[in-house]
Amino acid sequence: MAALTGISASTEGSETSLKQKELKKACEEFESIITGYLLKSMRETVSKADNGEDGQARDLYESMLDEALAKELSHRPGLGLAKTLYKQLAPLLEGKKPDLKSVGASADKLSVGILDQKQKK
Repeated sequence: MAALTGISASTEGSETSLKQKELKKACEEFESIITGYLLKSMRETVSKADNGEDGQARDLYESMLDEALAKELSHRPGLGLAKTLYKQLAPLLEGKKPDLKSVGASADKLSVGILDQKQKK
């Protein structure tokens, strides 16, 4: 009977590990999407050179470049959005409630920082 309990515990552990890997991948993909939008918005603010190379091909190339760069950045500790999302969502895999106080505190710090920057302008 003890052997069966060990097998079921190891199966549960591997399922949790698989779910954690899937969650981490999903968080990285989400960060990649957000980073892609950020890069696209940044690129739209820059005026393009009038060298005759405008067109659909250039737009497609820039779009693909932004997407590849966003994916690469999401696998690095740069923005930290994936890591933060993972920390907030991982307890849900174990059936625990997320720590909403820390989420609220982080949001409050972010909004205060944004307001301070606007007031300085």
